[in-house]
Amino acid sequence: MKWSMFISLVTNLVTAPLELLKVRAQLLQEGRRLHGYGLDRGAPTIRIFNEIIEGGYGLRSLWKG
Repeated sequence: MKWSMFISLVTNLVTAPLELLKVRAQLLQEGRRLHGYGLDRGAPTIRIFNEIIEGGYGLRSLWKG
């Protein structure tokens, strides 16, 4: 049981920031579709990452959501 808790913790620590980046990119793309521009290109992941980091909490904000 202890190993499963440890593995679950590590999995959440690794995947939570990636999931946040994915959701932000999807929301940004959805806004582009509604306004009718930029349909062919996705949002740059580095730009989204930098916006989250510079939002005030630094790296901690990747796990805050």
